[in-house]
Amino acid sequence: MVRELDTNVTSSGLTFEEEELFENRYNAELAYNRVQLCINEIEKFQRYNVPDCPEEWKPQRLDKKIKWWKQKLIKAKEQDKKNANRRHRENEASKENVKTAKKLKVAQPILEKHSRIGKGPRMHELILDEQIDLFDQGLTERNEGVQQPSGKVLIRFKKHLKEKKEELNDLSNKFKELKSLVYQYKDNKEKEIEVLMDNQTSIKHEIDKNKEVYEKIIDDAADKIENFIQKANLDNQIQ
Repeated sequence: MVRELDTNVTSSGLTFEEEELFENRYNAELAYNRVQLCINEIEKFQRYNVPDCPEEWKPQRLDKKIKWWKQKLIKAKEQDKKNANRRHRENEASKENVKTAKKLKVAQPILEKHSRIGKGPRMHELILDEQIDLFDQGLTERNEGVQQPSGKVLIRFKKHLKEKKEELNDLSNKFKELKSLVYQYKDNKEKEIEVLMDNQTSIKHEIDKNKEVYEKIIDDAADKIENFIQKANLDNQIQ
């Protein structure tokens, strides 16, 4: 008899039935509720640990049960910490995407202006085009014997050419920055999508696991009820 009892005890000191029951109860609870579940179970068993509690009221393997739930409490707290860190990373990624989107909104007019360069018929909206036409006009007047303003035109042309070169360099730098922001925004979005997909897979896995646990609990309960009815019918027949 003693040997049979020894084989029915797990490494935790509980029987296989007790450990399976506790494990099912733990796994059936959602992750964010497991810490509270462990605390409730520990407090429930610790009520029997008071000095004035009669020994016959105390559950068997009381210390082992409290120890088992304390170990699960440590595991649940560690998982809560991991989940909190993951949510923090998701929030930071979302904030970074908002900042990047604002920068893209500010840079959008520059991008549109850059996209229109070199398109459409030549207009005199740009000073550089105006100076080119003025330079051509000066050469024409020179051929007609009029005092040509080529010297002044050339000075103004060089000055505005230098300004346009600096403007183009500045525009090029802003375009590079904008391009970098676009890639950064794309990378952040891809990371955020990956995190959401991982969360969705994790939640689905947890729901499927809980479903299996509940189905097993229901099947076990049905089997026990059926065995109890069969045993009761057999006892009635014997009597």
